[in-house]
Amino acid sequence: MSDKDAKWSDGSKVTAQDFVTSWRRSASPSAKSGYNYIFTGIKNATKVSSGELPASDLGVKALNDTTLQVQLEYPMPYFSQMMVMPAFFPQSTKYVNKEGKRYGTSSTRLVYNGPFKVTDWTGTNESWDLTRNKYYYDKKDVHLKKISMQVVKDSNTAHQLFQDNKLDDALVTGTTAQGLQKDKDLKHVYRAGTYYLRLNLQNNKAFQNQKLRQALYLVLNRKQLANKVLSDGSTAGDTYVAPRLAKDPTTNKDFATEMKPSTTYDLKKGQELWNEGLKELNKKKVTLTLVTDDQTISKNVGQFVQSQVETKLKGAEVDVVSVPAKSASDKVSNGNFDMNYTLWLADFADPVISMYYLRLIHKIMVNMLVSTTTSNWN
Repeated sequence: MSDKDAKWSDGSKVTAQDFVTSWRRSASPSAKSGYNYIFTGIKNATKVSSGELPASDLGVKALNDTTLQVQLEYPMPYFSQMMVMPAFFPQSTKYVNKEGKRYGTSSTRLVYNGPFKVTDWTGTNESWDLTRNKYYYDKKDVHLKKISMQVVKDSNTAHQLFQDNKLDDALVTGTTAQGLQKDKDLKHVYRAGTYYLRLNLQNNKAFQNQKLRQALYLVLNRKQLANKVLSDGSTAGDTYVAPRLAKDPTTNKDFATEMKPSTTYDLKKGQELWNEGLKELNKKKVTLTLVTDDQTISKNVGQFVQSQVETKLKGAEVDVVSVPAKSASDKVSNGNFDMNYTLWLADFADPVISMYYLRLIHKIMVNMLVSTTTSNWN
């Protein structure tokens, strides 16, 4: 049996057209994932995502049931690496058409072609199960019968559930992680990612001023954030690109280290730039809104940034708004923020293209950077 025998969990066959359906939906401007930029480089993808062309003009075509043709606008040597990303996974054409707007709104409104299928997810609940897909082409090598998933936003709660044998794996951060560094069950899992502040550069926002952005960068103590707040093995970062992601082939040096700015922390210079920026805006002070999700660690980071900015920059006030992830995303999409705490994980090991995609998404200056390593209690 081979992957040509792949079937959906309703027993129907996975075809090349299912990839076409998926990519067209995901590249369109109405895509709910907000990930349509990842298709950049495929013919017409940028124009499809902006609404200039219909999704049917995307450079992807099913030649037959098992052959997918993709047209590129320029050479993409990393293209094959991208194909392991979920954004490029297929979606059942038959099921998408059947469910219409209801598609994907709950576990019963989806079909699956992997070893497991999702059950008991209503679209809003924070726990669900993964059960075996009897139509999976390689089911003989799948030995787990069920995986129970649970969203736990607080690190201490996750740790306690693990101790009570109610979780087999949990992510721990902050003070919880600090006390577990020598525990035999703690595992550090390195991820090529960067936590950072996304800034709003709209005309009516303070951070349209470059000097205010530069000042913010210089007064945030990233080492303190990594060691005292996150405490999960993360390290201070100074560039978009995380350490260990890639090396400069001409020097064999780590790209992130090689591109590190000459000055990353300077309180005096930061205050000078802040004062100059306020003067240019004809203001004596500004109030900034920092939006985060409502996980405990995100709230802690928000409080850290608030303290750093308010104590180190005269004329600065920070309001922290911690809301569920979807609400946070909506605020950012609608421009109702000055700063947003978020995470970038490298999609593939190419620093130049990673920076390119970041510019496409955010068009901002990164001001707080922390390279990420997660601590798993398992």
